Amino acid sequence: MKNILCPVDFSEPALEGMEYAAQMARSLGGRLTLIHIVPSIWPEAVHMEGEVLGAEESISNKLDFLKEKITSEFNITCDWHLTHTVDTIEKAIGEKAASYDLIVMGTNGADDFYQYAFGSNAYHVISETKCPLVIVPEGCQYANIQKIVYVFDPEMNPVYLADQLGEAAAAFPSKVIVLHVLTDVVSEETDRQMEVLQTTLKARDSAGFQWGFEREFSADPAGALDQVLSDNEPALLTLSFHHRTLVERLFEKDMVKTLSGVARQPLLVIHR
Repeated sequence: MKNILCPVDFSEPALEGMEYAAQMARSLGGRLTLIHIVPSIWPEAVHMEGEVLGAEESISNKLDFLKEKITSEFNITCDWHLTHTVDTIEKAIGEKAASYDLIVMGTNGADDFYQYAFGSNAYHVISETKCPLVIVPEGCQYANIQKIVYVFDPEMNPVYLADQLGEAAAAFPSKVIVLHVLTDVVSEETDRQMEVLQTTLKARDSAGFQWGFEREFSADPAGALDQVLSDNEPALLTLSFHHRTLVERLFEKDMVKTLSGVARQPLLVIHR
């Protein structure tokens, strides 16, 4: 997780996310790349080309300023990209992220009904990439992570998950708690899947990480998470994500979409 990409649109949440990303890069001994996406001008507006070029020069100057600020303040390697796209900004970020280890981006959450119903901007970036992504809620200050809480997903590949959690735990370092939130009774199949995960995590644990496994019964998964995260230990909440079918979108609640819009602590999303 040493090669970090951070989208910036110069808004306050984005700049807070940039600072968080810079501190994370310093802690990890990594490097940071800022990216700003500019939608391509439509053919009918070609007469505005001069104004666009002037705006791009202004953006480049801002990115240069941020680069110098980060380099001097955090003593890390920092560069930037100004990218054009004919697609959505979220898709352009997702495509660029293919050559990075991690995306870190600030968010002000779901700030209107549309985003609450269909997902925040951060959620749409998650949907457009397979790169792990850390969402930094507005006002969230960086702190050395002491606890990683992973919300158990029985469909997640246990080997891939063990590698991802192990990398995160080694980077900070921190203990890892696998939290299984149940809204119904325990099934034998679910117990078996949890045992497979425990065996896999312990078998691949070569650095002596502190693993923990907890089970919570709750009709409100988000409320159960709040309870687990209610202490003052700096924590990184971790969820797995997969692209959902139409049936899943209609009948199953998407916890990643919900929490990416209302999270109060950093949220790490990894893909199945």
